Amino acid sequence: MFETYDLCFYDWLVLLRDAMIYKASQTESGRKYLEKCRRLEQTEPDRQKLRERYKAGGD
Repeated sequence: MFETYDLCFYDWLVLLRDAMIYKASQTESGRKYLEKCRRLEQTEPDRQKLRERYKAGGD
């Protein structure tokens, strides 16, 4: 526990982020939340998925 005091702030933030992602991935609602976050963070369209969806006359 005391080793965390010796960490650089940015290293600590990365470890905190990883721990939060790991904890959220343990439940179904957490996985849905992580998927929503990933989708909202995405800046470029997934062209392959779009082609698949609209080529088949998707809903």
